[in-house]
Amino acid sequence: LVYIGDISYALYLVHWPVIVFFAYVRERKTINSWDSLIIILIIIMALTLLLHYSIEKWSLSTTILSSAIYVGVVYTALISLLLNSSSINDALFSNRLDHFTETNNSLSTSPEDWHPDMNFTKEQIRRIIDFNRKGSLLPIPRHQTDHEARKWTNYTDESEHNNYSFIWKGNGNLSILLLGNSFAWRASPVIYDVFKGHYKELRVYTHLGCRLLTDVDCPKFRAAYPIVLEKMKPDITLVIARDPNYLISNFTGLRQKTLEHVDEIKRHSLRVVIDGQNTFCGPTRIKLKSGEDLEVPSEIVRRLQKGRLNMEEMHWTRNKSDAFHTVETEMLSDIARNNPHITFNNIYEQFCLEKEGVCPFYNPTNIHSFYGDKWGHLIAEGLNALRKGYQRIATRLMHELS
Repeated sequence: LVYIGDISYALYLVHWPVIVFFAYVRERKTINSWDSLIIILIIIMALTLLLHYSIEKWSLSTTILSSAIYVGVVYTALISLLLNSSSINDALFSNRLDHFTETNNSLSTSPEDWHPDMNFTKEQIRRIIDFNRKGSLLPIPRHQTDHEARKWTNYTDESEHNNYSFIWKGNGNLSILLLGNSFAWRASPVIYDVFKGHYKELRVYTHLGCRLLTDVDCPKFRAAYPIVLEKMKPDITLVIARDPNYLISNFTGLRQKTLEHVDEIKRHSLRVVIDGQNTFCGPTRIKLKSGEDLEVPSEIVRRLQKGRLNMEEMHWTRNKSDAFHTVETEMLSDIARNNPHITFNNIYEQFCLEKEGVCPFYNPTNIHSFYGDKWGHLIAEGLNALRKGYQRIATRLMHELS
């Protein structure tokens, strides 16, 4: 016990830097195996004993002057590293980029081992990292508080709704309603753009976290939006509300519940557009081989900062994506086929590269993530990837209603 007490302070100093360095080298946030844990313990104990016998025992027996000189040298080195940390990081990163830009990709032979062309300059790589760090949303154009809808419903006491609902007034002829949750709110700038000049009112009516077509959550919002539908009688209603319920394999009762909600929306709308109701091009949270949740932008940044070309695990094959979504897409497509006034917008296929047969989680031309987090919220790049699809639907509906 006395000996353990003697080395405990050295152990305290050594253990955390070793764990951090080990995680950095292995490029993982967690220690995910017993082998790794044993290796870390051996390294920690070896460095603890080395520190205890080479420095700690010497410092206890040496003169005050020697200790003062030693402490001064250590602190000078630490302060110097701290003051120059930015330059050191830049130099190390620049060296990694040199290696990165000199590495050639081998040709892909199948969708499973597909990878993007990573022929970027050092400055382009820096910009890619900067974009994925920021995870920028599309800016929402200037809008008005929706006093009219508040008067209709007297629904004003939930910030998850109030702060994410508003209205645009225009000089066109169409009345348009965008219903949904945070995904609709994020997509509103694209909807604004594709209908710009053609609407007299474009109402964004959302509630964060509300699953519009399947759940019975958000009771106040669920009571309010049918009133808005009835009062507004929109020409076009768009439903953009990603819903993890559509990820489950057991669809018992889900189809009937979806039909009921769609009929409710259709009753007061001339045209209805329903987005794919999933939360991701793949599952809500894709796991890396390490067992960690994949957060696409941070994973891209991490790999590029390490000078790695490998974007493994960051795409699905088209066959895998289609199979994963098949129950949902067939159900919503069938609903649309049986009613010519309903359009199903298959967002999943819009993220895929047809020739290559893959569905990357980022734009392969610039390595900008489509997604901002592990829940599949789209950021600017992902929303722009869907812009052509929204424009195609908007053009057709405006022609039909003209």
